[in-house]
Amino acid sequence: MLILATGFDACTGPLLAMNITGRNGVRLADEWADGPQTYLGLTMAGFPNLYAVTGPQSPSVLYNMPLAIEDHLDFIGDAIDHMRAHDHTVMEPTTQAQDQWVYETNALCDMTLLPTSASSWYMGANIPGKPRRVLVYLGGAPRYRAICHNVQRNNYRGFAFAASSRALGAATASSGTASGATAPSASSSGTSSPATSSPATSSPALDPSLMFIVEALRAQGFTGFPAAGVAGARAAVEGFVDLQAPRKEVGAVIDRAYGTDPEQQLRIFVPEGEGPFPVVVYVHGGGFVTGSIEVVDEPARDLASRAGVIVVAATYRCAPEHRFPAAHEDAYAALRWTAENIAGYGGAPTRLGIGGDSAGGLLAAAAAIRAQQEGPQLSALLLVNPLVSPVADTPSRQDYAEGYVIELADLQWFGAQYLNGPEEVTDPRLALDAADLTGLPPTLILTSEYDTLRDEAEQFAEQLITAGVETSVQRFDGMTHDAFLLSGAVPRCVEQRVAAADFLRRALVEDAGEPAFAVA
Repeated sequence: MLILATGFDACTGPLLAMNITGRNGVRLADEWADGPQTYLGLTMAGFPNLYAVTGPQSPSVLYNMPLAIEDHLDFIGDAIDHMRAHDHTVMEPTTQAQDQWVYETNALCDMTLLPTSASSWYMGANIPGKPRRVLVYLGGAPRYRAICHNVQRNNYRGFAFAASSRALGAATASSGTASGATAPSASSSGTSSPATSSPATSSPALDPSLMFIVEALRAQGFTGFPAAGVAGARAAVEGFVDLQAPRKEVGAVIDRAYGTDPEQQLRIFVPEGEGPFPVVVYVHGGGFVTGSIEVVDEPARDLASRAGVIVVAATYRCAPEHRFPAAHEDAYAALRWTAENIAGYGGAPTRLGIGGDSAGGLLAAAAAIRAQQEGPQLSALLLVNPLVSPVADTPSRQDYAEGYVIELADLQWFGAQYLNGPEEVTDPRLALDAADLTGLPPTLILTSEYDTLRDEAEQFAEQLITAGVETSVQRFDGMTHDAFLLSGAVPRCVEQRVAAADFLRRALVEDAGEPAFAVA
């Protein structure tokens, strides 16, 4: 028997051969000129009501094909039922949801050897001239099913719905349009009906990796930090270490104490190379209750390596055993210790910054405010998804109160563990928006689109600008609170890390450029 393996144009070939045309005459072949662009490997922005069963960027061939087909048909049937129940006739993914899915698909592929293959059809390498892009989703069936379940459970997260293609085009355009698409017109393709019964709607496009984390927590029966209690909450946050990338090697790692309490510890991460190095003190988050040096060990190494600075990770006395202002006092004490001692470890105390995430961001900012009066002099302030006020009342606290990894009830519970009484919520050490912000160093604030703390952090940036502080704020779409820490589970975490390192390098190493306020 002689078998001739002639090759085949997998995944994309059959779809492109049909010359599919979407809204405003946009051709699928043009949209995919550089490789497939889909959401869930099933739908495409700009192509309403088009479903590619086991299409490119779905798991398809990586699990039993009849089951894969059945999964997609069930999804489509349920989506049609959803449209009927809400008087919609057309649906398609938003461009943001699609872009995030493409990123996830490529990031998972980059963890394998497939990109180095010279002939694999998984990468389209068997067809001359075909773009080299991974054609299948490599996350596996359980992960894929969990993400699809999260999409459906949250009003078809990442999809826009409308009663007509024209209305749908307007809705997706507000979130960005597919490459090459233009504003909708009367000749839009897709089912058309009067757009009078219901307006176009869309559901937030959470990053796929974070959707999987949310579903994994649900599957494990995790119902929030209040239900877990203090011990359970601490164990859960320590579990973040398992969701981080391997720790980078740095020049030296040194443990020291800055006080007599066992929790008053420092870990000094010295980058490779010749010093003296600029220095940043990093205060971990955890709602004043949880967190540790171990949780921020990997991020600290990453920042030290990327920015070329010494990172001094500090822990502090935690609540409820130690209530306000214990953590505040410790954060400032760690900063003072660093300024007075870091020269002995290759650091330059004249180029000193401080930063932190979540509650650690609030502690870092409070320490920086105190340092304006008592020293030391600071050159940079880095705040990652910071808590700004225990009683902030903003739209993001309401819109993203549930279903986004860290929930509003969690933040409220953490605050109750730290405060001695409700009268303390107006103390300017806790309510940063009531503090004197003049004279603070250049500041970068990183926010996440679906974080309950997003709005107060961005409003705080505006207050800093008003106070004359050089301030930049960068929002990361699709991301949630604490994604900054989850480098092994959230591929786009690297975007936040790069932004933080670039800022520290400019402010402490290069002393170049003045950040300008902008919400990205």
